[in-house]
Amino acid sequence: YPMPKLFGVLDTIINGVCPIGYESAMLLHLLCMVASMCFSKVRAKYRDGILHAPNLQVVIEGVSGAGKGKFEIIHKLLFARIIDADREKLNRSEDEKGYTPIVQTAGIGLSGAKLVDVMADNQGTHTYIFSSEIYAVVLDLKKDKGLNFNHFRLAFENGDLYNNNKDKKSKKGSFPIFLNYTFTGTPADAEEFIKNQVAGGSASRISWDVIPEC
Repeated sequence: YPMPKLFGVLDTIINGVCPIGYESAMLLHLLCMVASMCFSKVRAKYRDGILHAPNLQVVIEGVSGAGKGKFEIIHKLLFARIIDADREKLNRSEDEKGYTPIVQTAGIGLSGAKLVDVMADNQGTHTYIFSSEIYAVVLDLKKDKGLNFNHFRLAFENGDLYNNNKDKKSKKGSFPIFLNYTFTGTPADAEEFIKNQVAGGSASRISWDVIPEC
């Protein structure tokens, strides 16, 4: 497919500093981040006639030494202020009266219980996760206590996450998931990530791209 005409920061990065062969992967990465952290409240009518939020899930494959670190550099360069602000929010006391922060960035170690709290407090604003090592995602998924593929599938269409437990501090009720992510890793690790998930529909919800060898 031909590269579309780009504007603003997308054009600056893709046509200015992006290495040859990285354009489509970088564009997907940028759209995923910008959609989540800048245009979370935007809605567009899809082919099903329903208004959809900018939900994107991206996996970028590259062999060792191919330069996958460039995607992390761009992530931190563009959104350092949001990343730092979220770090400060998460370190504030949970006992502070009435404090319900909107958290726009998170790590892959986000627990299932914490995900419910974040989605409840975010008021329909996306949370974005970046992981430079998709194998770390694989290991976290195996723990079966945090994020899982059901969360990713629900996030694709902002499906509801339900929680009702005995913990008095946790949020109770049903909350739609607004969650975008970019994961990068080697082809072998990416294959391990999506193993046994093709039939369940997880793979078809992800935008996949490959970068060339350096």
